[in-house]
Formats: sequence, C-alpha cells, structure tokens
Amino acid sequence: MPNKNKLDLCRIHSDTYENGDNDTEVVLYEIKRGGHTWPGGYQYFPKFLIGRTCRDIDANLEIWEFFDSHPKK
Repeated sequence: MPNKNKLDLCRIHSDTYENGDNDTEVVLYEIKRGGHTWPGGYQYFPKFLIGRTCRDIDANLEIWEFFDSHPKK
C-alpha cells in the first residue's frame, strides 16, 4: 500500500484472500512499526507507551468500504 504519511514512520502491507467458501473474502492488514492504536485515529497515549499511530489509512473507512462492497446475501 502507498506510504501516504512518511512522518508517521509506519508502513502497511495488505494481503487479500479471495474465492473462499460462498465467495467469501478476507483482507489482512499488517502495520509495520505501528503501535497499539487505531489506524488513522488520534494518538491517545504517548508513543513510548503504546507506539505510533499509522496515518497511511483510516481504519473506519477501510472497514466501511469492505462491508459496503460485500453485502449480505
């Protein structure tokens, strides 16, 4: 995935697993050098306690787009 914010020092790698049972799909996001934070959220505790917040994606938007493109059948 593109490194949209070089200042956060994080990178995101994603893998998509398609064609599962009943046409299911899984997307796995790996946040490299990120902390225990919500991607795109605010830095709610100091970095030395919980690590960095990755700014390359907005987790809320990613989740919404995934479910919007996979309506319940």
